[in-house]
Amino acid sequence: MNYFSLSVVSGYSILPAVIIGLVRFKIIDKAYRPFITICVVALCNELTSMLMIHIYKTNAVNANIYVLVEFALYCWQFRCWNSLSTKSWHFLTVISFMSSIWVYENILTGEITSFNSLFRICASFCIIFLSIDQVNRLIAMARGNLFRNSLFLICMGLIIFFSYKSVIEVFYLLRLPLSDVFYDNIFFLLTLINIFVNLIFAIAVLWIPTKQKFILPY
Repeated sequence: MNYFSLSVVSGYSILPAVIIGLVRFKIIDKAYRPFITICVVALCNELTSMLMIHIYKTNAVNANIYVLVEFALYCWQFRCWNSLSTKSWHFLTVISFMSSIWVYENILTGEITSFNSLFRICASFCIIFLSIDQVNRLIAMARGNLFRNSLFLICMGLIIFFSYKSVIEVFYLLRLPLSDVFYDNIFFLLTLINIFVNLIFAIAVLWIPTKQKFILPY
């Protein structure tokens, strides 16, 4: 399998999580529904990327827009999990601050038609921090096998993916004079990590708890 084919497989490896999520959407706990939305948006971005590459030979524009939308959706998800403050002004402050970084990098000082790294690094570290905070809470409070806990699996997947992604973006931000072979290899590893994490997401979606049923007392 060549690099392009592996990249396509990596991009569409989110499909199992999307299918399982849509099938179970009506019965799962509402606190997890933002994650299903994230998976669907990720798949739509992959479809858009293929179209943009075919027409314009680059997917930079939709990729730059996607990372902002993705971050906002993850903030929504962590808010539903009570890891990000439920106070509206806290939530809006985080979104506004990160949006200002995005505008500064993609509009004011750079171009949206090129791949930019600053926002991606900041967003990655923010998601990693929120995921670690959630995992720490689970370890302290959860009972049973954490590897069958959807919240734990999702957060661990996010930590693995965004930790590696942030390292790659730092290389690009600093414009380190490394060989093309080196950059090809780190992106090759990213595609493998993406496939692995998306499979974790599919398992996590399969184990998302169903909505609580309230029984009226007699």
